[in-house]
Amino acid sequence: MDKLNASIKEKRPALASRKGIVFHHNNARLHTAMVTQQKLNALGWEVLGHPPYLPDTDPSDYYLFRSSAKLSKRKKFKS
Repeated sequence: MDKLNASIKEKRPALASRKGIVFHHNNARLHTAMVTQQKLNALGWEVLGHPPYLPDTDPSDYYLFRSSAKLSKRKKFKS
């Protein structure tokens, strides 16, 4: 995280001088560990959490089921 913070200050000084950086991560154990949370707080970064995985909201399912829905519209089912 220190390397990332230094790179941001070097490459994007305007971003680093803003009040707070928003850090987006998934909910992997490494990202939610107490040490990681303490480091993010020490850097003054705001954490934008990632919602947990829900099969109902998986975007890949949208395309899969949309195409299968089109196929089923053309078929006549007896029941």
